[in-house]
Amino acid sequence: MSKKIINEVIDILEDKKYTYTMIEYPEHNRKSVDIVLNSKEPTLIRVSEDKVTKEEISDLKKIAVSTVTASLVVTNEEEEDIVSVKADNVFAVSPEGFKKVINGEKIFLYRTRGGIFIKIRNYILKHKREEMGYSIGDVAKFLGVSRKAIYDYEKGDSDVSLEVAEKLIDLFGDDIIGDVIWDSVKGKKEVIEEDITEFSPESFKSKLIYKLKENGINVLSLKLTAADLIVKDNDNNRYLVTIENKDYNKSMKKFYEAKKLASYTKSELLIIIRTSKMLKECEDLGYKTYEENDIHSLIDEIKGSNGRQS
Repeated sequence: MSKKIINEVIDILEDKKYTYTMIEYPEHNRKSVDIVLNSKEPTLIRVSEDKVTKEEISDLKKIAVSTVTASLVVTNEEEEDIVSVKADNVFAVSPEGFKKVINGEKIFLYRTRGGIFIKIRNYILKHKREEMGYSIGDVAKFLGVSRKAIYDYEKGDSDVSLEVAEKLIDLFGDDIIGDVIWDSVKGKKEVIEEDITEFSPESFKSKLIYKLKENGINVLSLKLTAADLIVKDNDNNRYLVTIENKDYNKSMKKFYEAKKLASYTKSELLIIIRTSKMLKECEDLGYKTYEENDIHSLIDEIKGSNGRQS
C-alpha cells in the first residue's frame, strides 16, 4: 500500500471530519480492506498503488453485497470523473474521485470492459416517459434505438452510452442522471450467495465450510481479511467467523481486527480456537469462542439464533 495515497485518503476523511477505522490485518501481506469508513453509508476502502488482485476484489464484493454497502478501491490508475465497476458493489476511483464521493458529489460516468457509460436512474426515466405521455416506441424513435433497448433502460438492465444519455437529457432533463456508486448499491438486495470453494481434505477451513453447508447454513469464504467466513442463518442473523492460526501474536491481532469488521458489518463475531492457552485468553477478553473439535456447538449457536437481531 502506498503511504502517499493512504495519507491522501486519510487527509480527505479528516478534512470532512469523517470517523474511520484502520484495518491492520494481515500486516505484511496483501489485504482486501485498509479502512472502514463509519458514515451514513458505511464503506470499505482498499488503497492501492498497484492493480488489486482478483482475491481482493472477491473479498470486497462478498462483504459489500452481503451487507448492502459499497467497497471503494482508491488508486492512481483511475481517471478523476470516471468510476470503474470491478464487481457488484465494488468500485475503483482516483484519489480525486474519492474526494468527490466524500463531498457528496455525483459521479455518473463509469467504465466497464464494454466502454464508458452513463448511470441512468431507470425508475425516473420510466416515470417521466409515462408522465409526459410518450410511448416506448416514441422514445425509441427519438433515440434511434430499438424498443427492447428502452425496456432494458427502464429495467436497469442495460448500459446507456454517452450519445444516448445526451438525447435522454434533452428529452427528460438531467434528473434522470444517476450516481454510479450509491444508486447501484441501493438497487441491490442484501444477499449471501452460495460460495464455490475448492475442498481441501487437509484444510480445517474447508472442512468447516462443508459442515456449515451440510447443515443448511449460508457461508462465504474470505481470504485476505481478519475474518475467514461470513455466515448467515435463515433468520438473516449475520456472523463473522475467524479461526486461530499457528502464531499466537498474529492470532490475537487477527481477532482484534475481526472485531472491528464485525462491528462495521453489524455482525456477531465467533472465534474458533485451536489451543487451550488461546481459549482461556479469549474468554477473558470476552470473545465468543468455540473449540476446533466442537464445531457442533458453533452450528447449534448459528441455527438456534431465532429472535436475535442481525
